Amino acid sequence: MTNLASPQTELKKRNTVMSARQVAIAAVFGGITFAFEALKITIPFYLPGVSMNFGGLWLTLGTAIAGPWAGGIIMFLDSLPSEVGLWGWPGYMIHVMVLALLYKQIYKIANRWIRVVAFWVWNMFALFLQYWYWIILYAYIFKLMPLKALITYNFLGGPYVGFMLIYNVVPALLLLTAPEFMKPDWSWFGKKK
Repeated sequence: MTNLASPQTELKKRNTVMSARQVAIAAVFGGITFAFEALKITIPFYLPGVSMNFGGLWLTLGTAIAGPWAGGIIMFLDSLPSEVGLWGWPGYMIHVMVLALLYKQIYKIANRWIRVVAFWVWNMFALFLQYWYWIILYAYIFKLMPLKALITYNFLGGPYVGFMLIYNVVPALLLLTAPEFMKPDWSWFGKKK
């Protein structure tokens, strides 16, 4: 016979991929970047029909603070209303994964100036790798320009520098002046709760 007066509840630890904080960061930054894209709050400089967006700012902040899962969600939301749609999401994921790969180690650098320089260099490298996805996408899928012209234009004509500033200036300033805000509170495979 079962005693209904004193039920035994067994608490089980579960593995959560994202904490409530990470979900909140992904939702807020994803919502902001979605709104920017949907309202076309962009810089019309890049290519015909394609503009410089501010998604990289939210990608960098979200990935650094809340990890690659959050960065991926943020950029999925960014891609939905963008000019190229979900074609852009794999390119952003290159950046998310590369940035996340060393961000925790960079954050641990004691000297704040060296930390900011290391962050800037690593984020530039992640953007450089991401850029090759976009160049191939625009040259071969969307056929906006020939490959050589896209490479020359992007790396010598200014867009890389423009995007580098979008991806780096605000996060680097926050890393310098408010490092607690930029603290990486995430794990690649979630946490036990």
